Amino acid sequence: MYKSYDRDSIQTDMPFEMQQYVIRCCEDATKLYQLEREIAFHIKERMKERYPGLWHCVVGNRFGSAVTHEEQTFINLYFGQFAIMLFQAG
Repeated sequence: MYKSYDRDSIQTDMPFEMQQYVIRCCEDATKLYQLEREIAFHIKERMKERYPGLWHCVVGNRFGSAVTHEEQTFINLYFGQFAIMLFQAG
């Protein structure tokens, strides 16, 4: 697996299997796209396919956040040059 994420910087309450899927989605998205919006959309759609529900994805270089999310669906990680926050709410 391509290791452009910082394992020590991951903040999550997701089960391990879901975390691994998110990392694969991030890897694919950052290889296919350069725009943050396109990366976020790709990750969100992949998660909706595998784990139905309302997913939200934020991708950028620098942002603050305070979100409410469903249990065991939050992850915030640094992947290459991007910070990626993904969570399910609603």
